[in-house]
Amino acid sequence: MSDPRKGGRSAVRRFALPLALLVFGLPAGLLVVMAVGKPPPDKDPFIPVDALAAGRERTAQPRWEPVSTITGTGSTDASFRIAAGASQWKASMACDGGRMHVTDAAAADSGEMLADTACPHSGVETRTDTGPHRLHVSATGSWRIVVEQQVSTALMRAPLPGMTPATRIAHGEMRTIQRRTEGSVDLYRLPSGRLALRFENFYTTGSPGLEVWLSQAANPRSTLAARDASHVNAGQLRSTLGTYNQLLPREATVDEIRSIVIWCPTVTIAFGAANLRPA
Repeated sequence: MSDPRKGGRSAVRRFALPLALLVFGLPAGLLVVMAVGKPPPDKDPFIPVDALAAGRERTAQPRWEPVSTITGTGSTDASFRIAAGASQWKASMACDGGRMHVTDAAAADSGEMLADTACPHSGVETRTDTGPHRLHVSATGSWRIVVEQQVSTALMRAPLPGMTPATRIAHGEMRTIQRRTEGSVDLYRLPSGRLALRFENFYTTGSPGLEVWLSQAANPRSTLAARDASHVNAGQLRSTLGTYNQLLPREATVDEIRSIVIWCPTVTIAFGAANLRPA
């Protein structure tokens, strides 16, 4: 016959260790949580640091600008200058037949080879040195070289011919939706009949591939309102900073433009917008 006291002592031993861990471990865990504090909130990697608040001068999203287009048949020399503030430059080279040899006789270099190839051929060479450059091209056929530089300065351009008070159709003030956006925008009909925008003192948060939408939304104040309204994609924004012009697609018409939206396809949000009112 079994002893009931032994069964009781066995049950106590089975539960003693978990009970001890609960009694002593729970307070210790609470102390650790209190010491560490709450976990930090999730960070949005796309939220920008405001340039003014950080005490830094505003810069534009880096963009490629044309420097020189050089074409020829046979051998020649061509000079150009890369701006001091450019982060890099590139030469896009193409040739039709024969052979092409290209060297860069920059001021700090006696002659760096950019290409030595049989044609037909197309390629791109990228460099970071600024200042004056002189390309020496030796070729036996026709060729073309397009030089561009990458800059982050404000884009400043004079009004297009025909941009006058008489040809201004509408005006709007840019405002922030989900990213800081400032400045103004005017809609013009050029003498050719083509529509064009002029951005004045414009700034929006830097991001690659921003687009200009010609929207039928009367007052878009959210990404949803901008996304769901009928719109025409007018192509990439020329610069996130500056005063400049942007030609609109030839098929764009005035009756389908009630507002201008700066749209980011990367994260599918509206950076900013401007309601257009008759000038």
